[in-house]
Amino acid sequence: MINESPTDEFAFLRGLHQGDPLFSFLFTLVMKALNVMMTKVVDSRTFMAVKLPKEGMVLSHLFYANDALFIGEWSEFNFKNLNRILRCFHMASGLKVSLDKSKVFGMGVGNTELEAMENIF
Repeated sequence: MINESPTDEFAFLRGLHQGDPLFSFLFTLVMKALNVMMTKVVDSRTFMAVKLPKEGMVLSHLFYANDALFIGEWSEFNFKNLNRILRCFHMASGLKVSLDKSKVFGMGVGNTELEAMENIF
């Protein structure tokens, strides 16, 4: 409806771009979806998060601006499932992880094992 008159549908020719006032709001909504997805996979034990000591909280991910940090137990199970989760997120949202800008860290892990896990992605 335009001016209370029915009209034909029209195609959108341009999408949102970074810097657009709506971009931040829509990005936040999409990241909320990733937050819900991560919470569900942690609850279903598909991704093994890190539990803080003394009945502390479970830590699986942190978001800051346009960065995400995933925290979990060091296992091939976790890496493969995180890869699947991020692929599902990409298919649902269109947002893809930039592997060139990504890094895998491991505490107490040798270089050989670190490189093996990096190759899963």
